[in-house]
Amino acid sequence: MSKIIRENTPNISPGKPLDGTCGPSLPYVLVGGEAFELSTNLLRPYGGKDLSKKKRIFNYRLCGARRFIECTFSILSNKWRILHRPLNVSIVFADDIVRACCVFDNFVR
Repeated sequence: MSKIIRENTPNISPGKPLDGTCGPSLPYVLVGGEAFELSTNLLRPYGGKDLSKKKRIFNYRLCGARRFIECTFSILSNKWRILHRPLNVSIVFADDIVRACCVFDNFVR
């Protein structure tokens, strides 16, 4: 995954306006932590301590988004134990497994 992000070759759909608006087209992005290097399709927090108010707010909201994603995956993986270990399958099949877990989880809920 790191190599794909570094080379800017992730298979991410082009951007579109937010639902219900006719504003500018916004890109789809991955949400990462400070360990990741900056790239076109990756959002990461601003570094340093002496940040402007806008940058602190951005970091706060990005942290909230990461926390939400991590909690959601934690709930999903606790229900579907196959996600507790690395998936030693092809990328296409791993994608199908994760999608199936999401569909089953929505059905169960």
